[in-house]
Amino acid sequence: MKRGFLFCSAFVLLAAGTACNHGDAPSPDPAQGRVVKKLVASESDYQAYTFNGNNQLSDYTVQWQSSQDHTSRQDYHFEYEGRKVIRVTNQGGGRVEYHYNGNRIISADNYASNGRKLSTHEFSYDPQGRVKELVEKIESPQDIAELKFVLAYHSDGNLKTITHLARRMGSQQFLESFTQFFEAYDKKNQPVASMLLGHYLPGIVLHKNNPLKMKTLMPDGSTERTLVMEYQYDNEGYPSSRKQHIEMNGQSLPALEYTYIY
Repeated sequence: MKRGFLFCSAFVLLAAGTACNHGDAPSPDPAQGRVVKKLVASESDYQAYTFNGNNQLSDYTVQWQSSQDHTSRQDYHFEYEGRKVIRVTNQGGGRVEYHYNGNRIISADNYASNGRKLSTHEFSYDPQGRVKELVEKIESPQDIAELKFVLAYHSDGNLKTITHLARRMGSQQFLESFTQFFEAYDKKNQPVASMLLGHYLPGIVLHKNNPLKMKTLMPDGSTERTLVMEYQYDNEGYPSSRKQHIEMNGQSLPALEYTYIY
């Protein structure tokens, strides 16, 4: 099951405690209308979203079958001041604290359960108010000092690419690790709350529509992973189910199917 987290970073390791798969894509942010309360692949494999009276995401749970005889689960709780998300905590005691310039998130500090600071994320935006870059500065680096994520958009506003780069200690140069390319979308509104690098960013829309095809492109131009989505829609034009076809290094993997619960 896709975890709903995008990048391998200090925050994701704090929040998830699992290995990252850099083929995973971000969950989109509802542009309008209905929102999903649960995405279900099986009884033990799902994502659940709870919203408060102000239609803000208050709790997020992800559960999956991590091995044949073991199920993993992560729970996150979101705190607000007015319309601003100010803190996220997980069941293990880790937390993220947000800082603003006006109504816009400019940085987030990530802490382990023992209070030790892991990293800081710095956000920058384009003239349309969309996230264009996120830089993670590791607090006590061992090898990688900074991670950078550069976002670009299609002309219709849907996310087009996320380029992942890293800077090692002792170097001033960021080197590309891989790029996620969102090649095609449908024309329907999508209903899933956004998670970008583990962050819920109210008001930020990464995908107005539902992604149909995504590729993971390596720096040498090769395609490591291709993900093709097929949707079924209800009478109002919202997805009722999604089937994911995955090809990894030229090899087809078993398809995954999710049911949308509103």
